[in-house]
Order: sequence, then C-alpha cells, then structure tokens
Amino acid sequence: MAKKQTVNDTSYDSILKQASQQKRGNFKLSKVYPAYLILLILILASFFIWRTVDQSVKSNNMASFDKASTSVLTRFDLTYRTHQEVLASMRGLYDYLIQVVRDYFTLYGSVPTKTYSSIICLMSVPKVEKNKIPEYIHYVRSQGYYDYNIYPMGVRDVYYPSEFVVPDTSNLKMKGFDFASDPVFLDEIERAKKTNSVVATPVMNIRTKDTNAIYLLSPIYKRGMPKESEQDRLNNFDGLVILEMNLTKMLENAIGKGETSDTSIIFECFYLNSERHQIKVFESANASLLKTNFKPYITSEKKVKIQEEEILVKFYTIPNFGGAFQKVLPILSFILSLVISFIFFGFILSVITSRTRAVDLAERMTRSQRRIVDSSNDIIAVLGMSGEWKTMNQASIAILGYEPKDMIGEKVDVLYADETAKREFDSVLSTKEDEVRKRFAIQMLTKEKELKWISWDVTVSNTEQLIYCIGRDVTFEKQNEEQERLKTKQIELAKQMTSEASESKSFFMTKLSHQLRNSLTSIIGYHQLLSNKLYDSEDEHDSYIQIVNESSEELFVFVSDMIEIAMQDESDTIKDLQVISLETFSSDIQKKILAEIQNLGNINIEIHRQGQNSSLLVDKSLIENAIVLICKSLCEMKSAVDLQININDNPFEGATEVQILSSANEEVTDLVELYRKNTNNLIDMLKYDKNDVLLSLAISASMFRMMNGTMTVDTFGKEEGNLVQITLPLNKQVGE
Repeated sequence: MAKKQTVNDTSYDSILKQASQQKRGNFKLSKVYPAYLILLILILASFFIWRTVDQSVKSNNMASFDKASTSVLTRFDLTYRTHQEVLASMRGLYDYLIQVVRDYFTLYGSVPTKTYSSIICLMSVPKVEKNKIPEYIHYVRSQGYYDYNIYPMGVRDVYYPSEFVVPDTSNLKMKGFDFASDPVFLDEIERAKKTNSVVATPVMNIRTKDTNAIYLLSPIYKRGMPKESEQDRLNNFDGLVILEMNLTKMLENAIGKGETSDTSIIFECFYLNSERHQIKVFESANASLLKTNFKPYITSEKKVKIQEEEILVKFYTIPNFGGAFQKVLPILSFILSLVISFIFFGFILSVITSRTRAVDLAERMTRSQRRIVDSSNDIIAVLGMSGEWKTMNQASIAILGYEPKDMIGEKVDVLYADETAKREFDSVLSTKEDEVRKRFAIQMLTKEKELKWISWDVTVSNTEQLIYCIGRDVTFEKQNEEQERLKTKQIELAKQMTSEASESKSFFMTKLSHQLRNSLTSIIGYHQLLSNKLYDSEDEHDSYIQIVNESSEELFVFVSDMIEIAMQDESDTIKDLQVISLETFSSDIQKKILAEIQNLGNINIEIHRQGQNSSLLVDKSLIENAIVLICKSLCEMKSAVDLQININDNPFEGATEVQILSSANEEVTDLVELYRKNTNNLIDMLKYDKNDVLLSLAISASMFRMMNGTMTVDTFGKEEGNLVQITLPLNKQVGE
C-alpha cells in the first residue's frame, strides 16, 4: 500500500504544484493560443505571399504591355521626325540660295517623296500681293508650268498659291491652288508666320474623302532680314514650304509592319477633330480580335502629337496575355503557403502541449503574485532610472487618487510637494551602486492637490536599470507626530517668552527701584532741611514735618525691599552678561557659524565688520546661539545659499547693528512674510511652520529682547532674498 502523502506541507511552492496537477485539457485555448496565433500569422503571411506573387505577375505583365506600347509610340515618333527633317531640309534651301527655282526644288524634293509613300507632295507657297499677280504668273510659267493659273478665282489682298509641286505629275490638282482661299489654311499660315515655327493643319480631305491628309507648314522669311520680333516676322514674311502627309500611310509605314512585341497587344489609332470626336485612322492587323467579345487584361490610352494635332492610340492585351501558368501562379503559391503553415502549426502545437504543466505552474505563480500585489494597501511600483513609472498597482487610487494607467509613463516629479521630496528622489535616481536599499518619508501631492506623507522603501537595481518601490501612506502617523511636535514647539516658544517676560520684569523693577530710591533720597533730604527753618507757628510746622518724614522713611524701606527682590530675580537671569569687544564678537561668531552651518550644504558665508573698538554687554552664548539659529533658518529647504553678515557699531545711537542677508529662497521667503504679519500671534502660527523656521526666528528675537536688543525680519521678494536686522546696545551699565 502506497504511503499517504503528508498534508502538513503548506509551503507556497507546494500549494502551487498541487494545484497544477489537477487534470486539464492540453488543447485548451488559453494554453495553446500562441500556436493558433502563429497559425493566424502564417495564414495572413500566405495571403501576403499570394498578393505579392499576384502583384509581381501583374507588374511583369504591365512591364511587357508598356514595353510593347512604348515600341509602337517610339516607331511613330521616329517616322514623324523623319517627315519633319524632310520639311526642314526643303525649308533650308531658302536660307542658302538667293532664289529657289523649279529645278532645285524638284531635285531636292523628289528623293524623299519617292522614299516615303506617306508624303503626298512637297509644295513651295510664296506670298503674292494682289498687284503682283500678273508678274508672278509670268514668272511661274517661265519655269515650265505653261498652263499655270491661280484658283479658285477671287479677289484677295494677299495670295498664297502653290508654286512648285513635287511630284508634279500626280499632284496637278494642287498646282496653282491658293491656300488663302481656305479659312483653315489661312489661320494656320498666320500662326506659322507669327511664331516662326512649323504648324500642322487638322486632317483635311481636299483630294478624296479618305485621304486623311495633314499639311505641315514651315514659314519662309526674306533672306537676310530680321525675324526676332513678331513685327519683324510679319514685315519680312515671304511664303511657306508645305508638306502634305497621308496620316493613314504614315501610321502604316511607322507601325503597320509590326514587331515581335506587337503580337502581344492590339492597338487602334484615332484622330481627334476640333469637336474632340474620335475618327479611326488606323488599326493593328489583329484588331479583329476585339470583335470576339473577350475582356482585355490590360488597357491603356496614349496621345501622340503631330505638332498641335492629337492622335489617340488605344492599346489592348491579346487573349491569354502572359500565358496561362502566370494566371494560376498566385493561387498555387497561396495553396503551398497554407500547407507549410499548417505543418508548422502542428509542430508548434506539439511543443506547446508538451510544456503545458510548466507553463500552467508559471501562470499560477504569476497570478498569485499579481493578486498579492493588487490586494495590497501599499503602493507597489517600478520606476525607470530616469524617474518614469513603469508599473503600479491599484493602491495608487486610494493613496494618490491616480489610476495606474494615468501614472505609467509619467515622471515621479509631478508628485513632489517640496524641495525635500525632490532631493530624496534625486538622490535615489543618481545612485550608481547596485542593489541599494533606501527608506525615507516625504510629502507628495495627490490628484486633488492634497498633501500626503508617503513612506518609501526603495531598492535600486542598476543592473536591471529599474527602481523597485513600496510606498505606504503614513499621513495619519505623521499628523500625530506633527501635532506632538507642534505642541513641543509651542511649549518651547512659550517658555522662551516666559523667560523674556521675567527678564523684562526684573529689568523694569530694577530700573524703577533705582529711580524711586534716588527720588526718595532727595525728598528726605529736602524735608530735613525744611525741618531746621524757623516759622511763626513752629509747633504746628514741626508736627507736619514729622508726619512727612515718617511717611518718606516708610516708603524708602518699602522701595529698598523691592530692590532686594528685583536683584534676586536679576541674579537668576542676567548673571551671565559680560563685556566683549566687537572684534572678538565678530571672530567668535564667524567660527560658530562655520562650525554649525557648513554641514547643511553649499553655504557661502561672508562677514564684514566696520567701526571703532567698541564693546558689548551681552550674554555671549545666548547671542551666538541666536545668530546661528537665524542663519540656519535662512538656509533651510535649499542646498545652496549665500549668506552675508555685516556688523557695524553706531556710537551716536549707542548701539551695534548686525545685518544678515541671504540669497533667494522661496519657501523661507513665504515663512518670513508669515512671521512679519503675525508677530503677536506666533504660537498659533507654528502650525504652518516648516523645518522650524518660524520657531527659530521667534526664539532668536526673544533672545535679543532679553539682552535689551531688537530684531526685525524683512524680504526683498522670492527672487531677491531675505534680510534680518539686529540692534544691540553698546557697553553701558544699568543705572548709568
């Protein structure tokens, strides 16, 4: 029989292991979701591969289509450029020859017209004024055109008749044709004349309805005359050279024979007339395929220009463009990717299910720890080394009023309540050592801008570049401490004021006693003198004098008793008064301040003394402690403060003046203002005191008053600094 498992093993790891041994489905979605996630990613990748292959096939097909269509357009452009060169060559005759006669024109024009079947004819067209028509006709007939006449008939200011025509045998109809008779030609002639450029007419069927002729017009100007400005060109215009081109023939010569790449496309050419209507002028040999009602894979429209005239070329792919295999290639790649995805999914699934127990145990431990963190009443958080919150539990809501999601990513400095909090956290962030643990309690601001005391237990890990923090709300404890501390401070201040009051009473009584005793001594002396005088009624006068003497003696005895009592009180309070020189006072004060203040931070102290070798009657220990308290209070809550102490004697006023100036310290300035406005109510104001600044100032002022001195506190503003002025009497014995 198997040994029973012990039930007293209640360790944390044991409990988790026992829970993980419960039967669970290995294929539970929460356990194997990474495999399904990977499968989803792989399926998406398969779609991406399919899209990529499909785009690649389309790109290749588009490249082939563009190559074929570009080849067609290039051949058209080359052919048209050849026609332009022919026209430019004929136009050039007029720049090099003084006069171009029929033989020259025929000689140079016959070769291109025989070479290019698309060139119907070349014509020279001079500008002829109305009054020079007879002379012009005579000249042309002298060149061999014996039956030459200008037609159509009509009276015009300027004529533009065709002069020489090459070849002339097939173009008898164009011989003598006046282009000025046609408004379209006349407009194009004017445009060529003004711009000094080749212009093209729209498609015109002057000969037959299916000629589809386009006329290219190149202007001629008088030889040697200027033509830079428009006015120069109008004045010196002499005629034109016109090339009549059969558009259909030109397209047939350019692209009609076809190239190897043309077999993969179908194209049609349309002329766009002035109304932008499309008139078909040419089509490829396989254009009949368009009538089989198949849908082209790719279509495109391109425009080419013959000068300003546009020819629209429409391109289409042939059936089965690119091959049948390319069409199914994207689907094949998609199916293959899916197969690989499911194979990889099965492998990942087998790996995940074999590690289910380990993962389940890890998940349980994580959840358990998370529950502990979430149920904690203390803030449990992680900071980056630059001070930003990385994570935080729900306790931040109850303590600081912030949701964890609102804090993550924010800097810790938004919670600082004062410079003390900043210094504490800055010292943590600047720590260079690893695994350093610090504890401190500081005031922080909640979301509602309330102050709360938070006790932080911080561990710095420079290896991980993280700071682990546990923060506990100790506001209630701190408030109790503050109340106790406030009571202690109030009692301390009250004791000091009691001592001051007792000292003031003793000083007053001593001074009063001296004054009364001096006065009574004078009264008694005068009465004694009066008692020796002679009067008419001497018995009566003596009786009155006797009564006065008795009363004065009784008053003298009473005052003497008061003096003895006052002297006894005085011995308890001012017995430590001593005479010290101003030089010794300045030197001792400097040593005392350096010993007490320099450990607070970067404090710069300057002490200046001016005046004669005067002396003070003061309690040395009391005055040194008072000045040290003042310096400490002016340096509180700031790491770097400049102090300047000026000591001057004023024999005319019988006093020594001490000035203590400090550099800017905003929080101390606020407390100085509070002190100035509530001098008579300082015990109640101690509840607003920070770092005992008010208490130190109040005790210091009381100490100076006990030594018959005064102290005033003032400020130059938060950005300027603070000033404490002290007045002490020079050495002068009481009663002098």
